[in-house]
Amino acid sequence: MNYPPIASFPNDQQLRVVWGFGSVHVSHNLSTAPHFLVSLRSIVDNRLDEYETVYKIPLAQADIVRLGTVWLGQRRVEGFWAQYSKTYERSVVFDFDFINSPPSSIEFSEKDPSTDYYQIPPFAYSLAFGTKSKINTKLKSSDNLNEEETRDLKRQAVYLGQMSKSKLTKLISNDECTVLIPSIEFLTSCYTPREQQLRNKVVNLNLDDALADYIDLDESGENKLGEYDLYMKSRKHQTNLAFLGYAHGNAVTKERLRVLRNSLTKANKDPSGRNYPDRHPDVLPYHPESMRLSGDGIWIDDQTFLMLRVRGCSLPTTHKINQVLMETIYTGLEDDPIQGTGENNGGGFTAGGAIGNFQDVPIIPGTDPNVNAAGAHILSEVMILGKSPDVEDFVETTQSDIKRRNKNRADGQKLRGLSSGELNSSKNSEGIGQLKQSERGGDTTEYVNQLEILDTVKNALLSLFASQKIKELEFLDSLTNLNLMPAFVSFPTKLIGQKNNSSWAVYCKNQYNQVITRVALLVKMTMPDGTVLFFFEIQRKPNEKGFSGLIFETYDNTVSSSQLYEFLSKVVEYQGKFRRRVKSTSTIEGEKRKTSQRKELPSFIKKSVIFEHRKGSRTWEDKILFELIGYSSKASQ
Repeated sequence: MNYPPIASFPNDQQLRVVWGFGSVHVSHNLSTAPHFLVSLRSIVDNRLDEYETVYKIPLAQADIVRLGTVWLGQRRVEGFWAQYSKTYERSVVFDFDFINSPPSSIEFSEKDPSTDYYQIPPFAYSLAFGTKSKINTKLKSSDNLNEEETRDLKRQAVYLGQMSKSKLTKLISNDECTVLIPSIEFLTSCYTPREQQLRNKVVNLNLDDALADYIDLDESGENKLGEYDLYMKSRKHQTNLAFLGYAHGNAVTKERLRVLRNSLTKANKDPSGRNYPDRHPDVLPYHPESMRLSGDGIWIDDQTFLMLRVRGCSLPTTHKINQVLMETIYTGLEDDPIQGTGENNGGGFTAGGAIGNFQDVPIIPGTDPNVNAAGAHILSEVMILGKSPDVEDFVETTQSDIKRRNKNRADGQKLRGLSSGELNSSKNSEGIGQLKQSERGGDTTEYVNQLEILDTVKNALLSLFASQKIKELEFLDSLTNLNLMPAFVSFPTKLIGQKNNSSWAVYCKNQYNQVITRVALLVKMTMPDGTVLFFFEIQRKPNEKGFSGLIFETYDNTVSSSQLYEFLSKVVEYQGKFRRRVKSTSTIEGEKRKTSQRKELPSFIKKSVIFEHRKGSRTWEDKILFELIGYSSKASQ
């Protein structure tokens, strides 16, 4: 996987693991994006160094800098740290009823009042790991520190003190397990996981001001049928519509968001009487009644689970949401029309691989993006569990006789960094592109819209894994490495021009006229009976039809690099279609009919089933599960 580098981290070749999240800083220099503290521990000889260092990064980047992720200098590498304890477990699923067991927020260092023991004993998992006292000892005993070293050690001591005050979201599951989740992880994964800028606003602003950038507050609200009418300023995905609808129309959600806001306005005073910038947010579910979560973490005891990473989260579905879009019809001539992909031309990142030319562009703290710089997109690693809310779209039109101006046009600024802050046109922000999260089918670039099928299939597979319909799930990357988190394979540039399909492997060109090839999902699945299958799905361009997915098995349950190249060569040759239409020799009512015939696949594939994408009432989870269950009876060589 390729992720944008984090400029705040040391630019070296040292492996480190993200160990803890600390306080939130609500303002930072010239940036509208809130920042937060994150602690790293070095990995030496596959063991953790006890010395912990703390850095400040933009809060929105908690969806990249996740707990347990491993970093080589400023770059995230494959895999997660799993050597916490023998009780570490992946993809544990919990259901919650907030009517009977209301959520709460506690301090990391808080003790259980019934036992006087820490909620999280230091032997199970600890922040700071005793390094604050070691820093203080070093400051007192050493006379060889220069001014810069002394200042850095003092800063680290303050930061580590703030780490221990960080908050946990405390939930009681239906089977009476206590689930503790770091508040920043809960905010990142369960509050609009596909909209960084909305999360920033919820932290920085009061609720109405945050919502006003997305909906018309006066027109929006709950109607007589108990539905939430949202008069939108732009189209949004279901995950964001759910949050906006409940945040504006539900009293329980409003109260919980008020708790969050109040915690962000509380501050200690420095010696001069000014507020310290650090805050410790109390983050409660915006879901008023119930929720399902899946995640990785540590069993503290048989009834207490520390969830370090949320893998999946459900959405509230009690109220239907009506998305009312205001569309302006311009009767004047269009001013300077631009052909292209629309907003923020230039491709972008995905959580499973870089698409575009931004993999070397760092995320820079303390500044905002420029309105004239190209932007980039990433995909959330959090899947949506269960049903989505019922959403219906309505369009209301108005007319304007002025010229429509093409906005969001990149003017060729050379990118020097990325930021999740608000767009502006200041001199300080020149060369800074906006980093956004893609919305499946939302108002993002053409490239992101066409990832809908990949995102849908990925989420369906992760949901089947979370519900244990699939025993093991691993994503192959372009080097055929197996990854626990979503990854993509890219079509090699060598395949461009192969066998007369000169451009099929090309997805688009970025603003530097560089070719970007298509990507695909290739997922290794181990079923409950031990059968190993592979699932393949292709990225599409606009208006492309006829593609199919492919479920197949190999003779040795692996796919090598050479086999992957051979397979992708066939996919390019067939232009993503595994069937051909041929005339049948039989007739029906005296007329010859066309039938479909499977195309030949590489010899390393033992058997396969073509996965169709027909519309219907079944969920994608059910469609895929239907094919997996019936695989043995339908698979052919």
